[in-house]
Order: sequence, then structure tokens, then C-alpha cells
Amino acid sequence: MRKEREFVKIALFSQSLFALPLAEAIEGAALVVIEALSRRERLAIALLVTAFGFTLSLAGLNVDGFIAAQNIQRARAGEPLDARYLTDLSSDAVPAMMNAYRRGGLPQEDEQALGRELACRIVETFPQDSWSWPSFHLGAYQSGALLLRNQDALEDYRIIKTPVGYDVSFRGGEAESCRPTYWDDF
Repeated sequence: MRKEREFVKIALFSQSLFALPLAEAIEGAALVVIEALSRRERLAIALLVTAFGFTLSLAGLNVDGFIAAQNIQRARAGEPLDARYLTDLSSDAVPAMMNAYRRGGLPQEDEQALGRELACRIVETFPQDSWSWPSFHLGAYQSGALLLRNQDALEDYRIIKTPVGYDVSFRGGEAESCRPTYWDDF
């Protein structure tokens, strides 16, 4: 019995090294429950409470926004901006990207890549055909509203409709696909 409790403590502790503060608190509470009850049959309940709490904490956090902010912060520190990765993030990353674009301070190439991505998201967020209510997503709606409010900042980017999607050009320069295909995507 003692070995099982120690194993659970170690398993939960190792997960908490990568977890968020709220999840760590929930895991700690689960450990207290296990110690207090000292019953094997209660272990499953404690683990379910821990898993449920961790899932809820992820739902309340903006993971894609955090990833975008870290990518941009690395670019400010001199590393190359991973613009391709930004294209794969959800609409939850738009506020972090728009904030960084408006703030400036990025190398010119990275700033243009960020601007291209934001300009492409305007046409992708608001397609010509109307949305149906089952496809409504609050994060996409909020991101779309943010993009529309800041559309003036992206006036140097021109969107061009193509047979396979959209291209974007910066100040009349060479057009690039909004969603380029890479060979390693296959």
C-alpha cells in the first residue's frame, strides 16, 4: 500500500514539472486526499479528479497565444521567426501576433512575415460564404473582431484570390501563398 502511494506521488510530481500552477494545485489536493483516505479504492477517484482538473485548466488558458508569444520573443532575441509554425496555430494566437505586430521591434523580414500571416487570417476568418451557427467559435469571433479593428495596420498587404486559395503581397512585391505547401507536409 505504501509503495503504491509513493508511486502515485512520483507520477503526479513528474507530471507537475510540466504542468501549470492550477494543475499543480489540483494534483496536490489529490495527493492530500490519497494520504488522508489511505484506501486503494479511492485512488481512481483521486486520479480522475486530477485529470479533470488538469483538463479544465488547459481549457482556461490560451496555449496557442503562449506559443505565438514565445516564437515572437525568440525573434526579438535574434532567432529567426518560425512563420510557418504561426500559420498552423489557431485563431487563439491572433491577439499575441497582432500585439507584437503593432508593437514593432522585429527585424524587417520577420515583421513582414507576421503581417502577411495576419492579413491572410482576415480573409480566412471572414470567408465570403456565411457561417452557420454550429461552426461558431468564440475565439475565432474575437480574433476576427480584433483583425477588423486593426485592419488599417495591415493596409500595405494586398490579398489576391487564386484558384487554390489566397496569396498576399507586401507593397506590390512578389505574392506568396497564404498557406504554402511544404514537401514534409505529406
